[in-house]
Parts: sequence; structure tokens; C-alpha cells
Amino acid sequence: GDPFVNVEKLPGRAAKAATTKNFKTAWEKAHQMFLEKLKSEPRELMEV
Repeated sequence: GDPFVNVEKLPGRAAKAATTKNFKTAWEKAHQMFLEKLKSEPRELMEV
């Protein structure tokens, strides 16, 4: 069979972990800002 390759040791994998963490932090902040914006906007009634 094919030789075993540990994908955690591939070049660039360690850098991706930091990028993923930064993305997650940015998404959480943006999501919180979105929820705050929703609280301040008036709701409009909609016919269904």
C-alpha cells in the first residue's frame, strides 16, 4: 500500500491553525456586532 503520511506535519498546516483561530475570532466579533445591530433596528410587520 501507500506509505503513511502524517498530514499534521505537512508544511503550512501549523500556519493554518493560527489563520483558523483568527478567522474564528473575527467571525465571533462580527456575529456579536450583527446581533447588536438587530436589537436597535425597528421590526417591520410582514404579511404571510
